[in-house]
Amino acid sequence: MASGMQKKAVATPPTAEGVPLRTLMREDLDAVFERDPSATSLRRVLLYSAGLRIVWGYRWQHWLWTHGHKFWARHLHKRMRKRYACDVHPAARIGRRFVVDHGVGVVIGETAVVGDDCLIYQGVTLGMTGKSFSREGKRHPTLGQGVLAGAGAIVLGDITVGDHVNIGAGAVVVKPVPADSTVVGIAAHVIGDRVNCPADDSNWGRYLQTPPDLERRLDEVGREFGVERRLVADGTLKPVSVDEPRPLRLVPPADWQEKRAAGETKLPELDPTDDWYCCL
Repeated sequence: MASGMQKKAVATPPTAEGVPLRTLMREDLDAVFERDPSATSLRRVLLYSAGLRIVWGYRWQHWLWTHGHKFWARHLHKRMRKRYACDVHPAARIGRRFVVDHGVGVVIGETAVVGDDCLIYQGVTLGMTGKSFSREGKRHPTLGQGVLAGAGAIVLGDITVGDHVNIGAGAVVVKPVPADSTVVGIAAHVIGDRVNCPADDSNWGRYLQTPPDLERRLDEVGREFGVERRLVADGTLKPVSVDEPRPLRLVPPADWQEKRAAGETKLPELDPTDDWYCCL
């Protein structure tokens, strides 16, 4: 953890400025299909996805804001805030392929900067700390590329959240966050490097390997229960060694019901200092 906090908080700036509005909106739509499991059809997304409507509404408002039509940008912003219960300021700088899931309660301040390929859930706030009420300068956070903010996360002040950071649900971030890390808690602290979900990783199989110590303890518990874990070719039972792959199910001995009725089988005594069984 200490080494993680020493990493520099690097945030790649967004690349949406200068990109045609039609292109941005099409990329936002494609990002919804890529990152939202409930997006099963184009009709369903266009008609019922509040998150996509929030992002598209912001795109129009930001275009009006940057082209000098601030009155209309504020007017549409007020309508979107009332309709979708979210508050994304038209002046905020948000990158490409931005996804808001659900969208209720999302607040993004005027000077906030959000990088490309970010995903935020409901209730996320990118706000100011309240220590400075100056109308000049930057008051809101900067998020790098590929940041994921969980439901209810709050990021406050002019701080930098590095690229590819996971912010846990309900976390309150008030200090810079180094790139490629995961932060949780109040106040948020780094708990380790970011690890992709195994289902999204081409090398996901390595996450499913059982450590040798855990295999040893599983074998001990299996012997306490009188359970062997593999049938060999001649029909006899044989324990599985650490180097062999784990079977999909346990194979009980033939007389386990008689032993259970006679009271000869009992639960093994687990050492309370062990945490191996939390993985089961």
